[in-house]
Amino acid sequence: MTPEEQEELLVLGRTVDEVLAAAGDEVTPEEAWAALAELGMTAVGLPEELGGSGGDVVQAAAVLRAVAYRCAPAPVAESAWGGSWLLARAGLPVPECPAVALWVGADVEVASSGGTTRIRGTVRAVAGARCADLLVVAVPNEAGAALVRLTTDNVTLVPGADLAGLPLDDVCLDVEVLDAELVAVPVTRDDFDLRVAVARLVQITGAAARAADLVLDHVRTREQFGRPLARFQVVQGRAATIASSTRLLDAAADLAVESIASIDRPDGNEADLRAARLRAVLAVATAYDAVGEVAAHSHQLLGAMGFTTEHPLYRSTTRMWSWREEAGGQRRWLAQAAEALLADQGRDAWAQLADR
Repeated sequence: MTPEEQEELLVLGRTVDEVLAAAGDEVTPEEAWAALAELGMTAVGLPEELGGSGGDVVQAAAVLRAVAYRCAPAPVAESAWGGSWLLARAGLPVPECPAVALWVGADVEVASSGGTTRIRGTVRAVAGARCADLLVVAVPNEAGAALVRLTTDNVTLVPGADLAGLPLDDVCLDVEVLDAELVAVPVTRDDFDLRVAVARLVQITGAAARAADLVLDHVRTREQFGRPLARFQVVQGRAATIASSTRLLDAAADLAVESIASIDRPDGNEADLRAARLRAVLAVATAYDAVGEVAAHSHQLLGAMGFTTEHPLYRSTTRMWSWREEAGGQRRWLAQAAEALLADQGRDAWAQLADR
C-alpha cells in the first residue's frame, strides 16, 4: 500500500469518527445510519454503477472500523458486508436503506410448485433485522444461492438482543414468490459466512482500540498513593498486554481484509483463491484469544466503573464479546482451516501455512 493510499484510509476513518462523535453516544440506529449515509459511508466498497459509493473492501473496512470504534449502532456491517453486498454480487441495485441478509437453513422449508416457491420457517438470531428496511433472503442451491427481496412487512420479527443489547432477532418467514422473482447469485453460505466473520473481526479491532484508549487515559490521569496508576509496574504489565493484543487484532484484520480483496479480484486462479481463503480463515481463528485478553485486562484496570452500562468501556467490550460469537466460534474456523490444509494433496500443510 502506498503512502497516499494509507493517508486516504486515515482520512476516511477520521471523517467517520468526526461524524459519529458529533452524533453522540446515545445516537439511535436510524440517526447513525442517516448521518453516515449523507456522506455515502454506508455503501463504501459497493459498485457505483449499482448505487454504491465505490471503493474496495480495504476502504470499506476503514469505515467499519471507525463505526465500531464509536460503538455506533448503524447496521453498516450487516448491510454493506451482508445484504447489500449480496445484491451487488447478483447485479442488483444497492438500496440506500439498510439491507440485511437471511440465509435459509435446515429449519426453513422451501418448496417449489407451479412456478412459485414457498419459504416457510424461522431464521434465528439475525443481527440488525429490525433496523433493516429490506431483507435479502438467500436460498442455497447448487450454483450458490437464489435471492428474494422482502420488506419487514412481509415477515414476523421476534425481538432479541446480544450481550451488548444490539438487535439479534428471529425472523419468521411464510411467503410465496414467483420463481421468476428469484435472482441467482454465485455465492455459497461458506463464502458469505467468511466475509461476515472478517467484518466482525474488523469491528472488533475498532472496539478494542477504543478500549485501549480508554484504559490508557484512565491509568495516566487516575492517581493512587500519590502517583498515576501508570507508574505502577503491575499496571504497566496489563497495559502492555492490552496494547500487544490490540496490535495482534489489527494484524489479523489487515491480513483477513487483504485476503478478501484477493478473493474479490476477478482474475484470481483457483490456487490463489484457496490460499487467500485459508489466510482469511486463519486470521479470524487466531484473533479470538486476543479479544479475551483486551477485555479482561481493560476491566481489571478500570475496576467496577467499567462494568456500568453508562461507561464506554462496557459498550466496547460487550460488543467485542458479541461479535466474536457472531463470527462463528473459533473451533469452526480452525476446523475449516484443517479441512483446507488436508484437501490440498499437492502441498504439505507447512508449505501452505508458510504460503510457499
